[in-house]
Amino acid sequence: MKKSVKIIIALAAVIVIAASVLTVSLIDKANKDAESTKPGYSRQSTTAPSVVVVPDTEAWVNMDQIANDLATATESDTSTDTTVTESVSASVTHVIVSYIYITGDEPTTQNSGSNNNTQNGNGNNNKEPEFSEYKYSVNEETSEVTLTKYYGTSTSLVEVPNEINGNPVTAIADKCFLGKKMTSVILGENIKNIGSKAFKDCTKLKSFTYKGVPHAVVMGDDVFEGCTSLAYIGLPPVDSMGSGVFRSCTSLEEITITDGTKAMGSEIFQFCTSLKTVTIPKSVETIGTGIFSGAGKDGDSSNIVVKCDKDSVAYQKATQYNAKIEIIEE
Repeated sequence: MKKSVKIIIALAAVIVIAASVLTVSLIDKANKDAESTKPGYSRQSTTAPSVVVVPDTEAWVNMDQIANDLATATESDTSTDTTVTESVSASVTHVIVSYIYITGDEPTTQNSGSNNNTQNGNGNNNKEPEFSEYKYSVNEETSEVTLTKYYGTSTSLVEVPNEINGNPVTAIADKCFLGKKMTSVILGENIKNIGSKAFKDCTKLKSFTYKGVPHAVVMGDDVFEGCTSLAYIGLPPVDSMGSGVFRSCTSLEEITITDGTKAMGSEIFQFCTSLKTVTIPKSVETIGTGIFSGAGKDGDSSNIVVKCDKDSVAYQKATQYNAKIEIIEE
């Protein structure tokens, strides 16, 4: 065998050994790093990801390049027999893992659309905290929960929770259930406030009731507006009721305003064309304009029976709209 060939083979053996030692060294280093920063190094695909987030203290180690650099050294040999050299260089390239990523964490793909401005109790900075099918916010001083959005898809019963993570659910925000398709709702017993348009355009909603609420509720404007299937409504005591709360609830025939309610806004029953009977207690001190505008059969308020106390505000409004009056016995 030619002396030059022997030299080349010897050099190739040295290169293989050196590359193997280097690989083992890198892996050993990664294993040691993994003990302090889990999950340790991870082997990726044979090509680097197109876009990766890599901290300054971490890096991709291109073993192919190292192998090529080592193989290049053999080309400096003065021998004219290059066939063996190329073969050895190729074999070295295939022995070594192409890429090893040494890091405490897996590399992540860059997400330019992320938003880290909103913070919450779950430690996720991209969205508001969630409980099952709800988004909600928590008052840091009182620990009271406000439901801000319902993402559920129920087409039957929805029970508004009494509490979330031990904190009482006391409020439903504006438009929380806007346009949802459930057929009935049971209100949680801790609710104190129902925001404007909270159940607006829930066209499949047929019944609404509540659990034992120990306090009066404040209702915003247009809470049930456009709930065209709403036929039964059981209201908790209401401290104040905004304008247009039942506007265009065209299936609503009978409703009793709970004793203890103090104020009713304008156009409460406007366009409730199926409305037949309304009971309004003496506790109601103020009623806004247009309460029965366009209400009653054929939009005629004279077809409505108003049950109320004599000489009450409700009595005055019933008289104004030529509604039939039925005096509540003391």
